[in-house]
Amino acid sequence: MGDAIEKARIPVKENAVFSYRFIPPLPDGSIFDDKVNWRAFMETGLEVVEKYPFVIVCDIADFYSRVYHHRIENALKWLKVRPEIVKRIVELLSEFSGDVSYGLPVGGPASRLLAELVLNNVDKLLRSEGIRFCRFVDDYRIFCATKEEAYERLIFISDKLFTDGLSLQKNKTRILTAKEFIDEINLLLKAHQAAEENLSDEEKLMRIAIHFDPYSETRVDDYEKLKEQVSNVDIAGILTRELEKTRIDPTITKQALLALRVLDTEARKEILALLLQPENMQTLAPVFTRMMTVLRGIYKELDEETQDLVDAALIGLHKSESYIVKIDLNLAYLLQVLRQRSTQPKEALFVKLFKIHPSPLVRREIILAMADWGHNHWVADLKKRFKGLSKWERRAYIVASYFLTDEGQHWRKKNKSSFEPSEQIVRDWFADRFQKNPTVPQ
Repeated sequence: MGDAIEKARIPVKENAVFSYRFIPPLPDGSIFDDKVNWRAFMETGLEVVEKYPFVIVCDIADFYSRVYHHRIENALKWLKVRPEIVKRIVELLSEFSGDVSYGLPVGGPASRLLAELVLNNVDKLLRSEGIRFCRFVDDYRIFCATKEEAYERLIFISDKLFTDGLSLQKNKTRILTAKEFIDEINLLLKAHQAAEENLSDEEKLMRIAIHFDPYSETRVDDYEKLKEQVSNVDIAGILTRELEKTRIDPTITKQALLALRVLDTEARKEILALLLQPENMQTLAPVFTRMMTVLRGIYKELDEETQDLVDAALIGLHKSESYIVKIDLNLAYLLQVLRQRSTQPKEALFVKLFKIHPSPLVRREIILAMADWGHNHWVADLKKRFKGLSKWERRAYIVASYFLTDEGQHWRKKNKSSFEPSEQIVRDWFADRFQKNPTVPQ
């Protein structure tokens, strides 16, 4: 429902509503624009008040607990979405609230979207009256030319909220002069900044959204901003403290590992030397797949010495028969990292694993790695065993066959009648992709 709700709201560019602006889900799972936030709400208020002598400062009393379900239902129906979705949402709300027909669960993203949709009615009524306002969740700032106008607008918003079963908090509703408003906002911003400066490194790290869109028009600026944010946090110190614990905090450790993507070369090298020590690899077992994902992403940016360090540590896990790589999924992730560069020891390891390891997931990774490295002798030799491969391996082999050039094309034509429907889909998909990007999929 997020996209439909966002389209119905007052656009972000109008600088009126600053809370929970929906965006398509990011790789880290975020669904709200972190640039449209409380600080932007405060700073915009400081800009707008320059044109107005008075400001109404108010917020809604017990907002989440007093939202009527029928208001939510009507607002959802106005979006003209599938009726069964609306019905399911209303049924879920009824289950949460028990016998009463009002109230939203506090804290979840879904509740925030529904709350914003309910207040969208009041927002648009204010805008249609030409009233300049800013809102963050249930906090309103309404700007007025005179004190008389301020009282009129206070009555107006109180009336509109009452229609929706809501009311303003009396003890927090005030009419301020522009100077009083500016002084108050500056004080709040300073307090907020001071609080941020007193945060621990772990708290600072968890406030950073570590994601980067390489296709964004502002990718250079976004990347530099992210680097600056991470540079203010002692990532090495955080990871050292986690490794000293009996049991790591997976959430903090995963975030610290993600930060490796934007650290400078020397800092990254120092941290990897710490993480890849055998005893530390065991400690990091709960976040092993995240660590492998990060290593796969940064591997080709590492210098040769650091790549050797990574290779030796990961091959060492296999040689020592670590319990970590006895899990098929972990071993598959490890192979994806090793696959980033071809060496003779890794080729020997992959050939050995393909012979002895029963997991289709692991064997699939090996087939793709051999194709990626251009080891056509091995890929061509596997042709005669194609019919005995598992479904995962067969699909991987069809992809690998494209790197055998004419020999692969001849083999596909000869065997096309034996391809299952899913294998035909893979063949057709990769045939198109190969014309545009002749590389093995990661």
